[in-house]
Amino acid sequence: MAEPYTIEQLAKLASNFVVKNKGMWDHEKWQQFCDAAAALGINDDEELRLCLGELLELLKTFYVSLPKRVKAPAKAKAKPKAKAKPKAKAKSTVAKAPDSEKGA
Repeated sequence: MAEPYTIEQLAKLASNFVVKNKGMWDHEKWQQFCDAAAALGINDDEELRLCLGELLELLKTFYVSLPKRVKAPAKAKAKPKAKAKPKAKAKSTVAKAPDSEKGA
């Protein structure tokens, strides 16, 4: 999905730049980043370049401090439904007479 706002495009551009360069870049790479930012319509003045540099340095701090990927929380598995227990046969309510009483 395309980002509808320039700020989102810039954030993606900056984070991709830091990750792609593994938190290290030279002046030539920096210049390429500034050119890509200018293509988004960002003014290429000294104040904004300073802010872009600060943005990259901030992202670089996070890049070197955080794990590469955050593990997604495990989804709770749906509990399988318990199988219906077979109904027990009804016990007879009539008590049988003991064997000794049968012959009497």
